[in-house]
Amino acid sequence: MKRQIVAGLIIVGLIGTSGLAVVASAAGSLFGTDTGCAGAEQRLQPVLSSLAILDQAPAGAEALGGRSSGCEAGDLHVYVGQNYRFTGGRADVLAFYDQQATQSGWRRAPANPSVTNDRSLCYTGSVGGGTAFAYVWFPGDSGLAASNEYNVTVSALGGESANPGAVMC
Repeated sequence: MKRQIVAGLIIVGLIGTSGLAVVASAAGSLFGTDTGCAGAEQRLQPVLSSLAILDQAPAGAEALGGRSSGCEAGDLHVYVGQNYRFTGGRADVLAFYDQQATQSGWRRAPANPSVTNDRSLCYTGSVGGGTAFAYVWFPGDSGLAASNEYNVTVSALGGESANPGAVMC
């Protein structure tokens, strides 16, 4: 619990309040937080969990533990994530997921400069009748994990968004 709180404070301190929902879901994905889901969110979680991009990994990568998942209270935001350790280069990881995501019908999402840079990838697609996002990032960049670890998180809204054009990664 202390690790989760400290990690959350570090993340917020690093990027400020913009992109907080994205960072909260990514941190929850990294540490296995489950804030509890109900209704539409509960029905959407297994759909997200079944997405192939969570199971795909480049040669030299191994899954670390099981998947993490949860919902952000109050905004219908559902996420599922998987952590990996890799032995190859970061560029190899990004190239692999770029190819896999594109072949699976995901499209590059518009960049959100507060959280997306040349060290992460963000895609958008349709899942469960709504918009979903796939985010590949390296938690070691924020001091949250070893430098040879990365995370794949898929997220979606379980209902109407107060900001329908928002990018969730």
